[in-house]
Amino acid sequence: VIMTSVPTTIPYTEGFASTTLPANWINGTSWSIGSTTALDPPTSTNYIYKNLYSSVTPANCTTLIAGPIPSNNSLSFTYKLANFSSPYATPVVGSGDFIVAISTDNGSTFTNVQTVTNNGLTGWQLFTIPLTSYVGQNVRIKITGNWISGDFYLAFDDFKIDTIPSCVAPTSLSATA
Repeated sequence: VIMTSVPTTIPYTEGFASTTLPANWINGTSWSIGSTTALDPPTSTNYIYKNLYSSVTPANCTTLIAGPIPSNNSLSFTYKLANFSSPYATPVVGSGDFIVAISTDNGSTFTNVQTVTNNGLTGWQLFTIPLTSYVGQNVRIKITGNWISGDFYLAFDDFKIDTIPSCVAPTSLSATA
């Protein structure tokens, strides 16, 4: 399904305020929006998630169209992996991954920009990628979760396209002994 709706302006934020799929998103393989015990939320009570196991792979969802992208902007979101069964530990390293792909033609084609492999770290993690190559264009983001082994949840929250934060240089430095 190709959506050619009017692009959402930047900055863009999606934190899943309700359990309804956000307007103009595409739920390619029946992702859930809400919460589950295994995936304590990073900042809200809802997030988009999918249970990945041997017969459910790959799984994808696609954001709305946003743009045009101003200079000095990035895409960021939080993500988490947790085993399906209690005690909901992080799945073993390499048990799965997700691919972030970007489209500049309303979702007709996507280019994979990064693959994030399960690193075994516990808790919600931050993903950020600069959108320098997309300045002046409208973008649509597709996330594809891939199962390799085990039975686990993959979840995402707090999608943002916004200005890359800048670091303020200190005006002076001092050392104490």
